[in-house]
Amino acid sequence: MPAGAAAEQLGVSRTQIHRLVDSGHLEGERPGRELFVSATSVQHRAQVVRPRAGQPLSPRMAWAVLTFASGRSPSWISPSEKVRVRKYVKAPLAQWPSRLARRAEIHRARLLPHILKGLRSTPEVARGGADAAVDHGSLLIGSEASEFYISAAVLADLKDTKGIRWNSPETEANVILRVVPPTLSAATIAEVLGQPLAPLAAAAADLLDRGDDRSVSAASALLKSVRLP
Repeated sequence: MPAGAAAEQLGVSRTQIHRLVDSGHLEGERPGRELFVSATSVQHRAQVVRPRAGQPLSPRMAWAVLTFASGRSPSWISPSEKVRVRKYVKAPLAQWPSRLARRAEIHRARLLPHILKGLRSTPEVARGGADAAVDHGSLLIGSEASEFYISAAVLADLKDTKGIRWNSPETEANVILRVVPPTLSAATIAEVLGQPLAPLAAAAADLLDRGDDRSVSAASALLKSVRLP
């Protein structure tokens, strides 16, 4: 659908639609000068992400929520902020996709097998999505596309690598890259990218972004297994 129709359906401006496409939160193409947006991704955002459910948290607070929901206490927030974090963790899971949208910038791409294999062992790269959820104890079967949390520096290196098709449609992409904002503190980035596996709650948030019943159920079960600090 045209960007104007997508903006009307979501109740946002055309400028915001362009930003959502550029950040990977909506799928779109520009066959000419006009931007066209995937009707499926618009429907998903309207029904699952719920853009009117509340303003997204800052990246710093989003990762505080995900760290706390993973069973660890975030070191980079104040005592008063911890009270807010506890409140956000207890919010309905339907609010998570919109609340945590700014935790990372999304890029979809198609990587050649040898590049994908090398990415798995690259520093500042942590596996996310269904694969990480399985390693955290979920019984959900992994998805066709691999998901990774990566640093901005890793993204820059990948941009200079041949054999990658960027901005691939969801049906063709074999990788979802979630770029962690470089403005986060060193402690926060270490929490996200310091291990080969993303935090448990981050994997659950990735499942919630998918929006289907099986993924939402698996995310809920995964989060219930955590003992909060």
